[in-house]
Amino acid sequence: MVAWAKQRGFTLIELLMALGIVAVLALLALPAYRAPVAEAERARAATCLLSLGALLEQHTLMNGGPAGFAPDAADLGCRRALDRTYRFEVRTGEDGGWGGVSGDDVRWQLRAIQREVMAGGDCHALVLRYDGGRAASDLGDTLRSDADTLRRCWH
Repeated sequence: MVAWAKQRGFTLIELLMALGIVAVLALLALPAYRAPVAEAERARAATCLLSLGALLEQHTLMNGGPAGFAPDAADLGCRRALDRTYRFEVRTGEDGGWGGVSGDDVRWQLRAIQREVMAGGDCHALVLRYDGGRAASDLGDTLRSDADTLRRCWH
């Protein structure tokens, strides 16, 4: 009989254990990775919301009112880039509903709302008003415009 040569390489058990350790480390690192990504997306959405506000003001001046403005039709690279993570909506008047096209009331609001819940649930939606006012809402649509919320959500 021939004696086995010195064993080289790893056994299947050793490879599976190493793979298991890597998987556990990846699971632990994922939340630490997602929070900064969510903050960066929110900052991009806030910037895009300001750009949409400028376009809405331009539309209002050119057409005599905000009626017919559609955030989804705005030719902005930021809006297209955020299409998978944020939905942009407009509302006119104090009691009007959120939608894709504005009405004729000059008191408009624009909203960027997360398509799915990310880190920072108290910043689920960002709101920009016709007078430059800013706010953020949580999952329950409670608008808050205190300094701490604005600092945390609007950067």
